[in-house]
Amino acid sequence: IKAEDMMTSITNAQQALQGKTSGVQVISSSGSPGADMKIRIRGYSSNGKSDPLYIVDGLRAESISSLDPNNIASMEVLKDAASAAIYGAEGGNGVVLITTKTGMQSTTKVTYDFQYSIQSPTHLPKLMNAEQYIGYQTEAGNLPQNTTSIYDTDWLEEVFESSPMQKHNLSVSGSNDKSTYYASLGYLNHNGIVVGNQDKYQRISGMFNGSYKIKSWLKVGSNLSLGYSKRSSISENNIENSVVGNALVLDPLTPTEYIGTLPDNITDLLNNNKKLLQSGNNNYYGISDYVTGNINPLVRLASSQNKYVQNSVMGNIYADITPINGFTITSKIGFNYDNGILSGYNPGYYYNASNYNEYPGVSEATSTTHYWQWDNYVSY
Repeated sequence: IKAEDMMTSITNAQQALQGKTSGVQVISSSGSPGADMKIRIRGYSSNGKSDPLYIVDGLRAESISSLDPNNIASMEVLKDAASAAIYGAEGGNGVVLITTKTGMQSTTKVTYDFQYSIQSPTHLPKLMNAEQYIGYQTEAGNLPQNTTSIYDTDWLEEVFESSPMQKHNLSVSGSNDKSTYYASLGYLNHNGIVVGNQDKYQRISGMFNGSYKIKSWLKVGSNLSLGYSKRSSISENNIENSVVGNALVLDPLTPTEYIGTLPDNITDLLNNNKKLLQSGNNNYYGISDYVTGNINPLVRLASSQNKYVQNSVMGNIYADITPINGFTITSKIGFNYDNGILSGYNPGYYYNASNYNEYPGVSEATSTTHYWQWDNYVSY
């Protein structure tokens, strides 16, 4: 896959493989901005994993989420066992080879790319309105006859929104008789389609690729990539504890929040010193009288706040020694550093007898990985 064949709207390098290579499955496991996609090339393997091995400019990489797709010159997929055999057991699930851009022009070239888009949810399931819900529950014997409600909440309309995404990339490249260079700086700001800023992804990426011919027999160079990202996420894939799951099952008779006079049950809870969560308008969120196992999805959003910050440095430096024409000795040192900080905050709150958090909680987890790789080879 060459750079010109990649979709301009992609935000993750993994998306460049989608629909472009036969026999390669690219599966979106989450609609959350910044979430990794699942790539399946050869299914499950004896190495206990399903993800392919990523090789970026000759360097083994655990993930390519920090790479700006604008900096990729080409991607190649090794699917069969023979072509991936050089990588051993790690290549059992296939190998994705990524080559980043270098300076190719004889004169300096400056390029600026900008994209702004709006994302909206489509094909949402149609939920019962208040009249249909009352009729259904009345026939089931769960509501008395002639039950009415002043509310008619469509929870999916309340949970989802149209969200913006903007992407910038500035690059400078060029070459002369002795040197080549390519430098870029990228910025991505992607807000998810769930209301608010709880599903947001921001990424700043930088890259410098260059080479310099010191002598006729000696050339040195480097490929360096820097990344910083910040991702806020919501709970998913759980009908009871996820925002969307709660929106699908909560009754339409419950308001998103109470405006004006509070109902008696809410006043009683406040008088009993229960900590009820409030919206940005200082209104108390609605509490259902009919559904107890699930809660107001807006309360679910406000009761769990998670943020993941990642810093990464990836690249290599190399030297090519050519003692005689056609015979080259290459020595390359690669490094990969990744630091992630996951922080969470859960405020104290009360919703009902089965959904509450008596004490607020704060958590933080830090992980750091270092990887070094030294390659030496000759070619003739």
